[in-house]
Amino acid sequence: GDDVLEAGIEILPVMPPPPPLDAVKDAPQIAASLRAATGAPTRLAWVQGTNFERYTSSSSQVIIMGLDTEDGLGERPILSEPGPYSNPLFTADGKRLVFSNRATLQVHVIDWDGENRRDLGPGDASEVWRDPGTGIDWVYLRSQGGRSDDPIVRRQVDNPKIEESVWNRTPNGHADLPWFQ
Repeated sequence: GDDVLEAGIEILPVMPPPPPLDAVKDAPQIAASLRAATGAPTRLAWVQGTNFERYTSSSSQVIIMGLDTEDGLGERPILSEPGPYSNPLFTADGKRLVFSNRATLQVHVIDWDGENRRDLGPGDASEVWRDPGTGIDWVYLRSQGGRSDDPIVRRQVDNPKIEESVWNRTPNGHADLPWFQ
């Protein structure tokens, strides 16, 4: 066909549901369980709101949440100002998040502690990658906001004026944002 489809099935054994957890009181238990499951210190980031949609639209109002198994703080807002944010992506060192604002079509980076939010320019972020030869973090994005025929570029996270074309000769065949992961 002429469209890219994504699908997946996960089959899990049926088990009785665990008792409900209190995110604050049970934070140490949650962190320990996550660390045991991953076998390493772990950070998670997600968008949280009330729209319960599978994606964030330009009118969504969500916050960016995070959880670090090692700091004892439990889940908490990284960016508590509601907005139409999507796809928080970790930099390779896990110290920052790159995300998009679906209303302004701008890409941003913010430190894990919620400080130092910076604009990385126009686009809709898809991936973050660290070049192993140079140590430079790049964000891959649709440069003009998300149409399937928008060029895909990469921009340096710490120097967003440096941008390189990645895909610009054909539509990428994906109705929304392409994910290269």
